[in-house]
Amino acid sequence: MSMAMDERIAEKVMGWTPSFHMERVPEFSTNIGCAWLVVEKLRADGWRVMIYSIGKQRWDVRLFKGDARPLGFGSEITIAICAAALEAVDS
Repeated sequence: MSMAMDERIAEKVMGWTPSFHMERVPEFSTNIGCAWLVVEKLRADGWRVMIYSIGKQRWDVRLFKGDARPLGFGSEITIAICAAALEAVDS
């Protein structure tokens, strides 16, 4: 999707400083392997992660932790994961 989203995920969700941890920011918003690192980080931080396929055109990712219930959605699963993760750290 965008380098800006990937940079926000690296910093806010993963806790990485791009210049320290990597030469280039992983493509969390477009690469399922990279996006799955976000899922694993969320789980390690105590979030329950639910992923739903809604028809052929939409993915929903719902997170649960205490009273928090962030939701991310998109036409690509990677975007839905990133959107939910960013909502979680911004809440």
